[in-house]
Amino acid sequence: MKARYVVNEEKRTVACIIYNCELDLASFITKHSMYTNSVRMYGRDYPDFTQYVYGLLKSSYSGVAKCSPEDEFNVEFGKNLAYKRARLKYEKDRMNVLMYVCNRYLDPIHKMINIQSKRLRDSASSLYE
Repeated sequence: MKARYVVNEEKRTVACIIYNCELDLASFITKHSMYTNSVRMYGRDYPDFTQYVYGLLKSSYSGVAKCSPEDEFNVEFGKNLAYKRARLKYEKDRMNVLMYVCNRYLDPIHKMINIQSKRLRDSASSLYE
């Protein structure tokens, strides 16, 4: 993820555009996931989750800081504030995408575990009948 700034001293604004956001999240998923390659479990393929990030997350986010007429215009302060605003938008979307991926692909696994647990309990209890 990289940032680019646009300063307009006449309008007393600073804009920040952060980009390469999809790549940042894809590398995060690869780094922290055990599913880095396609995995076959219970007759179903569970592909690399990074491919599901593309199209769900914007490639760039922007934030703007505008200086009030009463205040002194400070470019560095404006850059910092604009970056934080852009980053907040990105982090919110990133969390939503991660939740989507988890709900879509981990829920079936949890259901399979619950079914198997019930089968195990049933098998264990039938030993003592």
